[in-house]
Amino acid sequence: MRRIRFFDKKKLLIGLLFIGLWFFIGCEKEPIKIGFIGSLTSKNSQLSIDARNAISLGVDQVNANGGIDGRMLKLVVKDDGADPEVALEKHTEFMNEGVHLILGHTTSNMSEVVLKSQSEELLFLSPTMSASSLKEKDDYFIRTAPQTDHQAFTFFDLMDKVKLNKAVIVYDLMNAEYTKNLAEYAQALSKDRNDYELTLIPFDSRSDDLKLVSEKVLDNENTEMVWMISQAIDTAVLSQLLKNKNPNLTLSSVSWYMTEDLFLNGGKAVEGMYFIGLNKAEFPSEAYISFKKDFENKYQYEPTFVSVLAYDAFRVMVHGLKQADDDSPRAVKKAIIDESSFVGLEESYDIDAYGDCNRKYLIYQIVEDDFVPLFE
Repeated sequence: MRRIRFFDKKKLLIGLLFIGLWFFIGCEKEPIKIGFIGSLTSKNSQLSIDARNAISLGVDQVNANGGIDGRMLKLVVKDDGADPEVALEKHTEFMNEGVHLILGHTTSNMSEVVLKSQSEELLFLSPTMSASSLKEKDDYFIRTAPQTDHQAFTFFDLMDKVKLNKAVIVYDLMNAEYTKNLAEYAQALSKDRNDYELTLIPFDSRSDDLKLVSEKVLDNENTEMVWMISQAIDTAVLSQLLKNKNPNLTLSSVSWYMTEDLFLNGGKAVEGMYFIGLNKAEFPSEAYISFKKDFENKYQYEPTFVSVLAYDAFRVMVHGLKQADDDSPRAVKKAIIDESSFVGLEESYDIDAYGDCNRKYLIYQIVEDDFVPLFE
């Protein structure tokens, strides 16, 4: 029998290694691309940053556990700059890059852009877009946030709680799809409820002087309570301007601006302020405790309400991918709609045939730099 020389053994070993490497590369499954788009560089960027961070954490967790059917997830992040034209460009980029499943946008001023873009080409799953203009449409848009107009009912509950019946609603036209619609819906409801008097004061954060806005609010005879439907930084500045003139004024705002920016820019003026926030369990679930720990370990700050919504939205997307016949927008949408009921980090919720979510709202108050839910 012929002996294999050392040189032959070396060639044999190299050959086997080459075959093994070729087999590994050839059998490695193509990753599943998931897009995220939000306003990462606008004045309201913290909202999108918190959402992106939660989704990135979710991607890491899924990949650490072998991906989905052996396919890793690849997160592709884009910034819409709070500009609808930029958003349309980014949608085209997603399609050119083979990204057809998108988590976002994060603000309702992108509603028209989403309506133009979503189709069998792109499926949008938004954690925070609550615009009522998107409801009851058989399209390729799904959300894990409740509808905007439901906040108005909770606002009247708040007015009853603080025993006031006159209020001024200040809203920012920069995100009119959300702010204007909510303010006008609340005013329309008040006309059917003789006990309430509401005055609407619009402003544009892109051009208006907030000091002049605050003076207009304070000059109004209905200024017992102020409901600010504006970005966190503007809400903080307005709060300081209003409280400096009237320390006893009752201030309130909405869930989308319950971010760290409010504390950093509002100081003592926002202490005691009320918010119409998303419903949450009175006692945290094990899933939430685990998520909170992982989020803080990775990012060194506590997750916000939008982090929770974004993580829930991501898990809905993952469920759709796991149950779908393929990773096309049509198949993933069908899998999500067919499931309909989901268990979130803080509450269970349903997603109906139109992709609308039935989450509820809750009243919060700022107590010692913390958003405290007021359970009844």
